[in-house]
Amino acid sequence: MTENVENLLLEPLKKIQAEQSVARARDREIMTRLGSLESMIARIGRDNAHAYEEQIEDRHGWTL
Repeated sequence: MTENVENLLLEPLKKIQAEQSVARARDREIMTRLGSLESMIARIGRDNAHAYEEQIEDRHGWTL
């Protein structure tokens, strides 16, 4: 009888643990991809700032 009760409790817990493991792996992937997007956005911002700086230098004939 005790063995049956243990199985009734352990099986759902094992399923929950497996689902949590999948969710953690998915979350890690999402965070990695989000970090990449943040880096790309920062790079675009720097590139735009540099391009703007070059336009100002060209327009006014001086270096910032």
